[in-house]
Amino acid sequence: MANSASGLDPEDPAALLAVAQAALSDNFTDQTKLRAEPVFRPLPRRVRDALQELPRGSAEEVYQRFQALVRPYSTGNRHPRFFAWAMGAGTPWSMITGILSGAMEVNAVGGAQASTLVEEVVLGRFREWLGFPKEATGLFTSGASLANLLGLAVARHRGAAQVRQIGLFGAAPLRVYASHDVHLGLEKAVELLGLGRANLVRIETDPTRRISLEALRAAIRVDRTEGRVPLAIVGTAGTVQTGAIDDLAGLATIAESEDLWLHVDGAYGVLARLSPRLSPRLAGLERAHSVAFDLHKWLHAPMGTGALMVRDPRAHRLAFSGRADYQGGGEGGFAASRRWYQELGLELSRPFLALGPWLTLQAYGEPHLARVIEAHVDQAQALAERISAAPELELWSPPSLHVVLFRHRASGALPSDRLQARIAATLHGRGRFALGTVTIDSQVYLRAAVGNHRTRSRDLEALVQAVVTTGHALQRES
Repeated sequence: MANSASGLDPEDPAALLAVAQAALSDNFTDQTKLRAEPVFRPLPRRVRDALQELPRGSAEEVYQRFQALVRPYSTGNRHPRFFAWAMGAGTPWSMITGILSGAMEVNAVGGAQASTLVEEVVLGRFREWLGFPKEATGLFTSGASLANLLGLAVARHRGAAQVRQIGLFGAAPLRVYASHDVHLGLEKAVELLGLGRANLVRIETDPTRRISLEALRAAIRVDRTEGRVPLAIVGTAGTVQTGAIDDLAGLATIAESEDLWLHVDGAYGVLARLSPRLSPRLAGLERAHSVAFDLHKWLHAPMGTGALMVRDPRAHRLAFSGRADYQGGGEGGFAASRRWYQELGLELSRPFLALGPWLTLQAYGEPHLARVIEAHVDQAQALAERISAAPELELWSPPSLHVVLFRHRASGALPSDRLQARIAATLHGRGRFALGTVTIDSQVYLRAAVGNHRTRSRDLEALVQAVVTTGHALQRES
């Protein structure tokens, strides 16, 4: 299939359309066969070598190279037996989103176009979920990591208004407080904002791994006494390690009494607000100043879809506002709109990220999406009960949301921590299950995050049995 001499559109559109239709059909069918596939396939050397080349080819040849060299080799998060990370599993609407957004090739920077209104409509729904006022502002991001960065940037501007003009040089250290289990993305955020990792104050946690309010108050007092400037508190709504939810109401009370910014990292846990049954676990979220969360986890929107919501629109705009001359408005046309998302974030060119959640909410409806989230939490509880009933296994604690930590009881020569790591590696390497590991109180635990809408009870039963038998086999081998 040749391209026109002076452009990139095909001279034979029918040939390319046939490939596009085959790709859509093949990958729709692929989603129905995931259970029969291994969770993970290691990349063979021949595939690695082939991927180094970029041969020119027809549309059919390019597509077949994708099918052979790329599609089979992923993390496996779409598979019902993937429990390693808190990741979404995608839906057929993820594929449709990719087609539609790619076809439009929208720069969703704002302006008088449909994408601007779509984004505002979905953000309005988020305001309702969070309990934020109607004037609250927000924007879509590539994920919670970027949303966390932007949320803390607003907090930084509130605490050091001169930062956009003269930076932080010579200023007293600005302190950000978070639990020991705060996500790595927050470390990166304080580094990139010039605050320095040393000024991310890690506060001890209680036995349930929630931030200690007493220790937080004490740390703030010490910093004020010693000339440092408390800036913000970060609460976590569902930690990666254990799924713990910080006492958000308690953090909000401290933030109010100390005049600090409360930012909540709710990468996956925030969407529990969709469920009337689970929402009370996030009491106090509505009092936060900013909230970051992902849509590609519990909403199963396309990967790379997150959001930031900020309670105070003025504080949000002051941190990022600015327009270039070439974006001047007029009486009509694209630039006539006053909504420009660059005034609420970093990017001047933005993909149409709101499209995925907009389609997802219409295709499934909030009540059904809430039931899917509830099912994940119920499955985690059921998995915990199965683990507790197995004499070979030890449960760390009842799950807060959908993360379950447990250990195989070592009875052989293989050290216990080493055994857990070997179990996870063995099951993953064989393509049977994907489990993570995490260290709690100097002990290694297997970590299962139950967040795949394709997971069923039989998968949980098979997981428990596989861990038991694999642990026994590894101990015999040792």
